[in-house]
Amino acid sequence: MTFRSARSPRGTWLGRKCGLTLRSSGPPPASRLAREPASVIIRLAGQAPSRRCPLSSNVRPHMTALLTNANVFRAIAEEALADASRLDAATRDPKPDGSPGFVIRWDPERKSFKQSLVAITFSGIYLESLLFVHGTFQMGAEWEKKYDRKSYEEKLVALGICDEELLESAKRLRKVRKELVHEKARPMDSAALSSSYWAQSEAVACVAFIQAVAAKFASAA
Repeated sequence: MTFRSARSPRGTWLGRKCGLTLRSSGPPPASRLAREPASVIIRLAGQAPSRRCPLSSNVRPHMTALLTNANVFRAIAEEALADASRLDAATRDPKPDGSPGFVIRWDPERKSFKQSLVAITFSGIYLESLLFVHGTFQMGAEWEKKYDRKSYEEKLVALGICDEELLESAKRLRKVRKELVHEKARPMDSAALSSSYWAQSEAVACVAFIQAVAAKFASAA
């Protein structure tokens, strides 16, 4: 299974893998650090902790701080989705005759498609980080030993999130992200087309899911 853009014509939907090298020249502004409502501590290298998370009664007393870039990963996913949506909308022009609908222009650089892939990937990275933070606060080092290789769904249940819709979304994200980061090229035929993912739609679903999970943790804090 592979990914294609919602706007790409037949015969051009197999995308190249692109390596992402992220570099920061300094810490993000305080407003970026404050945008995440979930109860995690964000601390980049060389940066003092900005806030302490509220701890539930089952948190081990010695677990008072964790070093994590979870909020940065979420911001990357959300910003990439916003860019993907904006770029996709920019390819739509009203029909010349004024009738309902749009004329969609082909973007040879597939910018919206690329940003959608970034949003999907970093949604998974953020979820992994978020679950590790909350699992470690609740179970200490035991979380990594017992749950580190478990699925998203199993980790959510272990942390008290049993909502069927969220678990189904977790399963979907797990499969989509795996297909993306471990791409297997397929013959270009009708079977491949019917089983491929629409990148823009999956990006919307992935980001909505991680936001819902973060809200669940925040409401339980």
